[in-house]
Amino acid sequence: MKARYAPPFIDRLFAQADLATLHQVVSVIEQDRSLPEEYWLFCRVIEWIGSRRSGIWQYYESLPAATCDRVSTGLDRFGLTEVAEIYRSGRNHWQEEQKMSHLETWLRENERGVEAAMLELVQPHKDLLKA
Repeated sequence: MKARYAPPFIDRLFAQADLATLHQVVSVIEQDRSLPEEYWLFCRVIEWIGSRRSGIWQYYESLPAATCDRVSTGLDRFGLTEVAEIYRSGRNHWQEEQKMSHLETWLRENERGVEAAMLELVQPHKDLLKA
């Protein structure tokens, strides 16, 4: 049985910028059907931002290189070059406490902007979540 969500529910997620619930919805829908690359990237970046709360170095420690490359390439492709550079810096320096501290500070200071960019990235495709 395919997961289906009421259109007003999806609209509300976008209107309220409820990224945590949107991440869950996308994760469920992706089990049944393909969504545009933007949704995959949205989920990975939301996970990255959330990892700051428990120590972002752990995120990079367990991150496959192919996933890191796909995320950073996607960020570049969608015009989020600064975010891509910061993201890559974590992969390259995850064992260096001072550099990771800088990355965590950057994320804390820019979290809302990155979240807004991620929401904007998937906004044109929101109707695909209603299908």
